[in-house]
Amino acid sequence: MSVEKVSFITVSGPRQRLDDAAKICAESGIFHSENAQHFYSEIRNAEQINPQNSLIEQYEKFAEFCDMHNISFDCVQGNDNETEDLEYLNEFVDKYIGDLSLLYEKKRATEESISAFKDNFEVVEGFCKADIDFDRLSKCSFIKTGFGMLPDESTKLINGDNSAEYIFIPIFEKDDYCCGMFAAPQEFSDEAERSLAKLGFIHIDSSIITQYKFDPDRLSQLVKELESINSDINAYLDNNNAAAAKCLLTLYALCEIEKVKANCIIHKDNFILTGWVTKKDQKALTSRINEAGLNCKTTSGKDELKNNPPIKLKNSFFAKPFEFYVDMFGLPAYNEIDPTAFVAITYTLLFGIMFGDVGQGICLSTVGFLMWKLKRMKLGKLLIPCGISSAIFGFVYGSVFGFEHALDGLYKSMGFKGKPIEVMESQTINMIIYAAVGIGVTLVVVAMLLNIYASIKKRDIGSALFSPNGLAGVVFYSALVYGLLGTLFLGADVFTPSYIICLIVVPIIAMYLQEPLINLVNGKKHPFPEKWGEYLLQSFFELFETMLGYISNTMSFLRVGAFVLVHAGMMMVVAILAGDTLSVSFVIIEIIGNIIVMALEGLLVGIQVLRLEFYEMFSRFYTGSGRPFKAIQTNMINKNK
Repeated sequence: MSVEKVSFITVSGPRQRLDDAAKICAESGIFHSENAQHFYSEIRNAEQINPQNSLIEQYEKFAEFCDMHNISFDCVQGNDNETEDLEYLNEFVDKYIGDLSLLYEKKRATEESISAFKDNFEVVEGFCKADIDFDRLSKCSFIKTGFGMLPDESTKLINGDNSAEYIFIPIFEKDDYCCGMFAAPQEFSDEAERSLAKLGFIHIDSSIITQYKFDPDRLSQLVKELESINSDINAYLDNNNAAAAKCLLTLYALCEIEKVKANCIIHKDNFILTGWVTKKDQKALTSRINEAGLNCKTTSGKDELKNNPPIKLKNSFFAKPFEFYVDMFGLPAYNEIDPTAFVAITYTLLFGIMFGDVGQGICLSTVGFLMWKLKRMKLGKLLIPCGISSAIFGFVYGSVFGFEHALDGLYKSMGFKGKPIEVMESQTINMIIYAAVGIGVTLVVVAMLLNIYASIKKRDIGSALFSPNGLAGVVFYSALVYGLLGTLFLGADVFTPSYIICLIVVPIIAMYLQEPLINLVNGKKHPFPEKWGEYLLQSFFELFETMLGYISNTMSFLRVGAFVLVHAGMMMVVAILAGDTLSVSFVIIEIIGNIIVMALEGLLVGIQVLRLEFYEMFSRFYTGSGRPFKAIQTNMINKNK
């Protein structure tokens, strides 16, 4: 539950050494480049380097061509001093794209011809059997002819229309279509084609008909041609795979170096280059810079908070998958706590409580494992602990694929009279609802305590004391919950005058006047509002909204208990549909029912728990205003890059 410490680094030296500095930083693989103009705006007459757009365009053209044609390379690593001669790189890229473009164009044309033959084979064969002189028709200068298929209904309309500027000659029937030829004077050919199109006319390319008429084996020849073209493409790709991969990597590396150079500033024939490096990698980078005879200065990330240092999360193997959700909401700021571990624990527990079933939990973990292993889906990785949690709570509920008494023998062997929790009993239902509210109260208090810790970490002592999610909020909320619990369930007279004044009224006043109190504690020069009347009215409505927030946030956790009951109810419906007799239909209904419940409820529970995390807990202690640490990588490029 931490953010990796970073350092701000400034590299400077003579302008002619800029290429060396940019190359060292970019090739280190640990440097996050930053625009120096942002940090040294006070330097007057500073210039910035214009990147080589032609180089970037060439890389993007090459990468786009490879992506368009699904050309992939093995993941290339390292830089074994392959040439960085731009002339050679440009020539290679142009030749590579040019050669393959010709082959791909031939492949496309051949595939279209094959498709046209296959799609219209019977029609083409019918036209070829007719006594038509295609050669003479093609030489007509004053008449435009064409072949195709017209729906039978449209044929009747044409035959009854004496005003048409064209004629349609039926040749043979196919299904509900009349296959034939149309003829029209050249000056009316466009109008004729538009009229036929409105009637549903389907054109057949006359060149396909003539090809088949004079060469019946044309289709098999085209298939062989396509095989030959594919063979040529594969051979070209295999022969040039290593060279193309190195060329793509080199261009990518040069582009990244150009981006580093574009972020620097030039002043009086000296350059200033800035960026970030993690604390653990700082020594490795500064050593290389110093060895190159360049100047280097570093400052701690906590001293650069105004510049919003980039964030690199550092979590355990259990919490790491849940960075997916944290990143979805927003990364923590550098001086903010990382909520990943909190999310990992609470999300896993709540998901297990709401989706408790031994068999379905094991299936969910298995599906998550396959999603991660086969497709590298981040969501799959976090489903593994969620499924395990579901299986554990399934043991508590005694549910295995919806069979509520499948584990009765196990419980008896362990010395229990029955399963720990009988979900659908009336007394248990009340207990589940109360427990859900109790979980909500606990997590809301924990979220407020995290806010107090986060505020102290940011040296915002005023907010830690007087905000609705600070000490005042914790005291008020806890006292109110404890008082209601004691009064309603224990019959104790908790709300004594001193209890109400000290633990409820005083915190309410502190939250009502939080703004001036926070300003006073934090040492602001002008702590008090200019217009007290306006402030007090606004603060009243904000306090009212806060009180509603306490209630709604707590009641939102009722969905935890509701989904426990929903799961049991849905599986009860599946059991009723399957019946009591073991048969083929019983097995099929149980399998299909479990799959539907797992898919539907798994999705709903996942969304509802995420909602509780984001709205009921994150809103109390977390802003998520950070930005990711992105180290430049020039020695490795993804095959799909």
